[in-house]
Amino acid sequence: MKATPIPTEFILSQPGPSWLELQWGFDRGWLSESAVVNLAVARLSESGNQAPEVIELASLGSRELGEVRCVLDKLAETERRAAVDQDPERAWLRIILAWLYAQRGEIADPLGAVEEIYADFDYPSEISDFVRYMPPGDGYDPQAHTHEENIARLYCKWREFLDA
Repeated sequence: MKATPIPTEFILSQPGPSWLELQWGFDRGWLSESAVVNLAVARLSESGNQAPEVIELASLGSRELGEVRCVLDKLAETERRAAVDQDPERAWLRIILAWLYAQRGEIADPLGAVEEIYADFDYPSEISDFVRYMPPGDGYDPQAHTHEENIARLYCKWREFLDA
């Protein structure tokens, strides 16, 4: 699936992505330069006690957005050195699926988008329950239900994943 930047407001509504996770999303096109700056501003407003790089990032103007990469890399490296146990790819899997779920009414084929994400993230088993072409792993028999019931079940499984 082609990465398109997810709005800052939505990222802020998710359980606090780390700088390492934000770097991962930025590197793959899920975050724009201005979104990274806005996230730094939000972190500063939450707590004024931030690293100097966060202050630097939050103070970048529109003409200085080219510096986002350098400052974000410094923040991510600090977390990496601190041996913070993180899996940025899994964090973004959840963020992207949450964004798609929130936008499902505006997407022509939301379950098709899930299938693309499933492939893009190397077929993570934790989301196979709501991938249309995957067989149910819980004894559910799709043949005993209508197409609409099967689709509703996939959306329910998707919601359960996001709520977990």
